[in-house]
Amino acid sequence: MQLKSNRLVIRSYMDEDYEAWIEGLKNRLVSQSRHDEGRPQDLSAYTKEKFKKKIEQWSKQDDAWQLSEFGIFRENDGAHIGKIEMYRTQRNGKELVLLGYAIHNQYWRKGYGKESVVTIIPFIFEYLQPERIELHIDSDNLASIHLAESIGFNYEEKQSQFSFHSGEWSEFFIYYIEK
Repeated sequence: MQLKSNRLVIRSYMDEDYEAWIEGLKNRLVSQSRHDEGRPQDLSAYTKEKFKKKIEQWSKQDDAWQLSEFGIFRENDGAHIGKIEMYRTQRNGKELVLLGYAIHNQYWRKGYGKESVVTIIPFIFEYLQPERIELHIDSDNLASIHLAESIGFNYEEKQSQFSFHSGEWSEFFIYYIEK
């Protein structure tokens, strides 16, 4: 799978993406918020061999189209900007795709997240044919809420104690878009 927008390429990872991927991690700024992992303290765990194993894992999941992860690369220089994840599931009797995205913080506020999501939505509806696409957004992640609303996702509901992370429950908003 490979999709192109004005500035980006969204595609399956390949072994030769390791250098761009590790550079993206190395060049991250310190954490900007609780929603941002920031720059890893120790990059020694991010080996080429582990990257290749992750690609194999993603490839197997892609074959079933249950969980897929794709890299987001800048077209003009191949820089790894972030990732997009899709999880195919059902909720309330509806076939849906949960969509997630993460942009390295050194590329924030440049429109890459929005461009990535706008680019992948038609692919999801055409190829996977879900009834809807959902975003599950932490209630204090204002940037993601703004992104969702700016491209036409509809607010559905608030889910209290939706996700347990770092020893506490988080409240999430569910946004959706239908074909």
